[in-house]
Amino acid sequence: MKFAPFLVLPRLSRLQPFFILEKLEIRIIKPSQSFLRKNPHRRTSTHDKHPIFPISTRELQPNTTMTNRSDKPVVDDAEKESRKKRKHRPKAGNKQEEHKKSSFRSIHPPLAQGILDFLDSKNFHSMTPVQEATIPLFLQNKDVAVQAVTGSGKTLAFLLPTVERIYKRATPYSKQQLGALILSPTRELAQQTWSVCSEICESMNIAPPLLLVGGGSSNSNGVNHRPVTEDLKTFSREANDIVIGTPGRVEDVLTRYNVFDVSELDVLILDEADVLLFGRTIMDPPIATILRVLPKMRRTGIFSATTTFTSNKSIKPLLKRAGMRNPVLINVQVAAIPQNLTTSTKADGSSQAVVNRSKKSESSSSTYTPTTLTNYYLVTKLEDKISRLVEFLRQHRHEKTIVFFLTCACVDFYGSALQHLLDTTKKNAQAKKDTSCQSDDQNGLTIEILHGKLVQKRREKSMQRFRESNTGGALFATDVAARGLDVTDIDWVVQVDAPQDPSQFVHRVGRSARAGRQGSSLLFLTEKEESYIDLLSNRQIPLQEIPETETCCNVVENADCENESSAIPNILPQIRELVLKDREYLEKGTKAFTSFIRGYKEHVCGFIFR
Repeated sequence: MKFAPFLVLPRLSRLQPFFILEKLEIRIIKPSQSFLRKNPHRRTSTHDKHPIFPISTRELQPNTTMTNRSDKPVVDDAEKESRKKRKHRPKAGNKQEEHKKSSFRSIHPPLAQGILDFLDSKNFHSMTPVQEATIPLFLQNKDVAVQAVTGSGKTLAFLLPTVERIYKRATPYSKQQLGALILSPTRELAQQTWSVCSEICESMNIAPPLLLVGGGSSNSNGVNHRPVTEDLKTFSREANDIVIGTPGRVEDVLTRYNVFDVSELDVLILDEADVLLFGRTIMDPPIATILRVLPKMRRTGIFSATTTFTSNKSIKPLLKRAGMRNPVLINVQVAAIPQNLTTSTKADGSSQAVVNRSKKSESSSSTYTPTTLTNYYLVTKLEDKISRLVEFLRQHRHEKTIVFFLTCACVDFYGSALQHLLDTTKKNAQAKKDTSCQSDDQNGLTIEILHGKLVQKRREKSMQRFRESNTGGALFATDVAARGLDVTDIDWVVQVDAPQDPSQFVHRVGRSARAGRQGSSLLFLTEKEESYIDLLSNRQIPLQEIPETETCCNVVENADCENESSAIPNILPQIRELVLKDREYLEKGTKAFTSFIRGYKEHVCGFIFR
């Protein structure tokens, strides 16, 4: 007759067994040798034939750390030093393992082969930090609230899992059902997102997304560039599963036309969520209507570059408005470069640290702008801004530059006036050009205009010409171009007027230095507005004074100017002469002046901009 295990346990009470939980498995430590030497009758026992736990018959080595003090192994100092060296010795292949972990093929759940082929065709082999943190969570049915700097890859962070979820759905959607809805604040951003998503869908052999944007203007008698009926015909013909659009047009289609079936909607993406949800104390009616129509059981992702997710006070209203349930907060920040050091490259290619005097925060350890972006400022008189701007554009005429103004009327007036004057200068320079001089056309410059009151067709044409330009140029724009536009080869962002909201500064300068490229920005300020630099520094946005090598820092030409050779030509008399000759420019100038006064008065930082 065999003894049951519970009958053996009392007889082993003097054996002092130890039970240690290591890595979720139970280890049984046998009595030490010293204990057995003192108790020889315990060496042979009848209960040794019956293990305590019949589920495991594996013999484990005794743990010397649990024995008496006299039985502990003696470790000398040399052995301790060798153990430390082995502990801190870098393992071979760590870099390769990190690269494998950050690659798109290491995502779990894995991405479809069509998406991986698309990424390989675009030379996207490794994920950015925001993509590495967002894509796996979104694929695992998590709501995400993401904040990351501009140009960090947020678009792919929500497009890849969205298309993946549509593709791997067990039951395909019917002809009128929607699977995903992506909202963008501007038409240009929606158009850009649609073009990227179309390529991904094409690689997956699924229906392309549907673009729903407006195009009406006060000057077009209410006629849209693309009527709603054309969009509905496209939807009925292609049976799109993904819709990308602006809130106004999407809300119009959902309420006025019984075409979309959103009962099975799986994904809702709010790009630039701080504008769509958190820009005002009361939510915009289109957004409120859209969220009320959509089903509650869905995956929601909000993405932005400025909304801070570090404090519950700022994030709770945002999550409540978006209807999110226990979302994962992802805040990707970049470490700030030491603020008194910048690197300069010598002729031989070596780098050297150069100390610059800059008005930056000394305590900030992170920044909300890319590390490859250098932000400059220039303090000047108000009447000298345009002359310095023209001189800057002439010096950087072979580079792409975006110039931000405060209002649409300012963009329209200065854009058309400077385009007229610089084109005339270029023609005169070409007429006087001879064979011995090859660079007389240096004053010529291509200027494009973009603002919210332009007809949609003109907006698209301006952006297309600016993107395809290979000889440089300037885009005069309002904040409509500050959100999400991705033109890869923008070298400079110039702000003639500071934005009404300081949070817009990050989005403006973020048009440059995208995807790890180098870029610069320049901000014009008057003497009374100089404290704006300290405000931005407190917001972890470093600024430094523009170097004197830039010709826009020279003295503007006037009657008291002594050194006329290095002085900047004053272009204001030419603009005044143009206004006196042409009534069209007079009307545009009047609207620009009144809109500038009104917009300047509405600055959020009223204690600075008075």
